[in-house]
Amino acid sequence: MSKSFEEWKESCRAELYRIQSACCVTGPSGREESIMSESGVARRNMLMALLTIADKGKSAKETLALIDGKHKDDPAINIDQAKPFVEDLRKVAQAPFEAWKESLQLEFNKLTAMRRSLDCRGREKISVLLTFLNIADWSESAQEVIDWIDGKNILSEEHVMNLRRAAAEPIIRDIRRIAEMEVE
Repeated sequence: MSKSFEEWKESCRAELYRIQSACCVTGPSGREESIMSESGVARRNMLMALLTIADKGKSAKETLALIDGKHKDDPAINIDQAKPFVEDLRKVAQAPFEAWKESLQLEFNKLTAMRRSLDCRGREKISVLLTFLNIADWSESAQEVIDWIDGKNILSEEHVMNLRRAAAEPIIRDIRRIAEMEVE
């Protein structure tokens, strides 16, 4: 199961806390002193920068847009240590769409396994699912799927017929909801 945007931010905070607490010692005066290495300082600064941007972004998609746009030349973010955190954030941003595709594939597999015992509505549902799986393979986001559904791209006559079937309605509602979440 994929993590949410809040869980991603919490994992960044936990790593930041781990770095800061591992690098503090009590000095001769009884006060805490930092013994952080140069790479530790860079990692701390990177995490602080990512969390600051995430607070401005309000969502995984918005945060990625800020990182890829306004902050793409930020030296605190453009270090090798930031790549795993940013890639993890990209996965968080794609999670609802990927989960939707996975659920379609699971339902398709289940129905095709029992194809011989299905009535015509069940076989119709297989065709509908296959159409959506094809469109999902051609798409990078839920909005791209919506563009296919709304006719902004050319589909075969069979695909168009499958999109008009009753079995397609709940699938279309789900992908529209996911596309709205991507925009938020």
